[in-house]
Amino acid sequence: MSYRTIAPFSLLLLITAGCSSPQGMNCQGEVKTLPGHPIGMTSAVIIDNTVAFSVLMPKQHIESGLLYSADSSRYVPSAVTKEGYLAQRLSGNRFCIINPEKNEYTIYHCQ
Repeated sequence: MSYRTIAPFSLLLLITAGCSSPQGMNCQGEVKTLPGHPIGMTSAVIIDNTVAFSVLMPKQHIESGLLYSADSSRYVPSAVTKEGYLAQRLSGNRFCIINPEKNEYTIYHCQ
């Protein structure tokens, strides 16, 4: 095979590998009131795409939308979901969904 044949094929493999869908992480969530009083525990599967994430629960599916931070070293990347929640990516394995209507938030810890 010549270089002209191998180069486009290699590029196609790299593009295809980069577009593969990320796997979900099993996560445990601590549910608290906005003042910080414990309510309970929950679980979900979170699919993290770095710039956005999805929270999959048996009765609900939340899409964060594009997360934004003016300076991610100082401010948490956040977005408002279509349901009106504030979604935050706290770290590579911690995520927060704030529900102002219910006066509660959930912080998910993933493995």
